[in-house]
Amino acid sequence: MRTLSFILSVVWLATSSIFLSCTGEFKDINTDQSGITDEDMKIDFNNLGIPLDIIQQGIYFNYDFGKGKNWPYQLMQNLNADMFSGYMHDYKPHNGGSSNSDYNLQDGWNGTDWGYTYAYIMPQIKKLEDSTRVAYPSVYAVTKILKVEVMHRISDIYGPVVYTHFANEEEEYCPDTQQEAYAAFFSDLAEAIEILHKYVDNGNRGPDISDFDILLDGDPRSWIRFANSLRMRLAVRIAMADPVKAKEEFMRSFRDRAGVFEQPSECVKVSTRNGYQNPLGEINRVWGEVFMNASMESILVGYGDPRIGVFFEPCMDDVLISDEDGAYTTLELKGRYKGIRQGTCFSHLLYASHSKIHVNQTTEPILMTAAEIWFLRAE
Repeated sequence: MRTLSFILSVVWLATSSIFLSCTGEFKDINTDQSGITDEDMKIDFNNLGIPLDIIQQGIYFNYDFGKGKNWPYQLMQNLNADMFSGYMHDYKPHNGGSSNSDYNLQDGWNGTDWGYTYAYIMPQIKKLEDSTRVAYPSVYAVTKILKVEVMHRISDIYGPVVYTHFANEEEEYCPDTQQEAYAAFFSDLAEAIEILHKYVDNGNRGPDISDFDILLDGDPRSWIRFANSLRMRLAVRIAMADPVKAKEEFMRSFRDRAGVFEQPSECVKVSTRNGYQNPLGEINRVWGEVFMNASMESILVGYGDPRIGVFFEPCMDDVLISDEDGAYTTLELKGRYKGIRQGTCFSHLLYASHSKIHVNQTTEPILMTAAEIWFLRAE
């Protein structure tokens, strides 16, 4: 009996040690090792950099939310504002020949700016605002400027927007009128500018965001000038609706000690240094769906504008056209600049030879230039 009791004791101790060793690893075993933890996110300020990257790419939506970034950009920007402003055109008969290109506006296309911005970009803005308001005021200020840059475009497309009440369940996400939205834009810019001025005056004591800044150089003074320049843009846009408010906001930027963009080197553009590729370049070079609009041909060729070669490329080849009798005539296009008339929606080799836009995958998309600000000041 004594031997049996001893054996049972040994078995119990062995079993207990095995059980304890197993349960001691339960936490590690049941932790998802494939994801990024909150602690991981704090390393090298990735908790700030990752949302900033998404927001900056979301200004005109070149952010890849899992299904590619080129076709959302085409629907949101290229087949909408780019085309209807008379800059570019695509002759291909999208959607069976019934699309925005020939004035058959598609609701599914026209709602993409709203849907994707609110689904993917505004939540990142809200999260970054809440996490930096107290801990990192300078990053909070940059987020505010980006928020205005993202959302003024959405308001200019749709009018009323959910801005001041975004993520506010008590207000049931109540939309702002465009007048209210613009008032909030000006308020947010003023707050951001004030915070960044204090940040600079105090010796820039805070996180360095230069590694995450794909629009400027990470210098808070550059972001102040951007905010002042953006305020000028918005002021001119309300000049007819509210000239008093427009003048007030414009002069606040004009008199700010940091100034606005003035030199050619001062511009806001999406850097391609971290592997980002311009979606318009893909649509242009690979898909072959971006050409000069005939309106641009009329203006640039008509006035002999020397900038035409910077914007567009000359036609690569002449085109042979056959008549009803099968006789061919050469249409001399090679070396000329030729655009496609707005509303044309025919798949024809003639148009394939027309002038393409001078944009590649590595071309840095420009969001604001000093030239725009000089025009705003002149106006």
